[in-house]
Amino acid sequence: MLMMMVLEVGGAMGKWTQPQQQQIKLPARAHVPLVRCRVQLLGRAAPSDDPDGIVAMQKPLFELYESYSPVESVLTAYTSGLVVRTPANADDAEELWFPIQDMVACGAMRPIGNPVVTSFAPMSEARKSRHGVAVFAFVFKRQDIPVSDCWAAECQSDDAAMALMTACMLAHKNPAGWASAVDRPPSTAVNKASLYCTTPFSSSSA
Repeated sequence: MLMMMVLEVGGAMGKWTQPQQQQIKLPARAHVPLVRCRVQLLGRAAPSDDPDGIVAMQKPLFELYESYSPVESVLTAYTSGLVVRTPANADDAEELWFPIQDMVACGAMRPIGNPVVTSFAPMSEARKSRHGVAVFAFVFKRQDIPVSDCWAAECQSDDAAMALMTACMLAHKNPAGWASAVDRPPSTAVNKASLYCTTPFSSSSA
């Protein structure tokens, strides 16, 4: 396996091989776009109080699927964090900003079970199951109160979910690209997301 499918900041997950580390080097500046995807945003829910990122995401993912009400949105991963524009094409869309240094965990997941979902598994364990859609889930510490939120979005392909997870992993390990909590990227209003995903990763810093 080349990469764990769930990142747990400061934990044993989210590791990748040395060749991958050498191939991808992010720019040493903030607000450089890495991945932009059109997704179906499921919303947010409170994660479980568990050090295992996979376990902590189960409860909120179940809750979000029980109250299933997706909103077409655009999720952009930068060297400095994540921006969610929702609804995607609305003139008065809200843009949510998540500084990358506040990330607790993220993962490329897939719901397991058909027709009843019984769990959400990392894509490394769910590759053989083609019934569920690819889900990108991310947990961030909130700025206003000392708790975390788990957000989730359905992606249009496995590659899109993997690209978002990889971008977050790399950005969190690249403090040179971080910014302050109030210093956010320019508005994404003029950036139209592709149908699936764009990933301008390069093998060297820009």
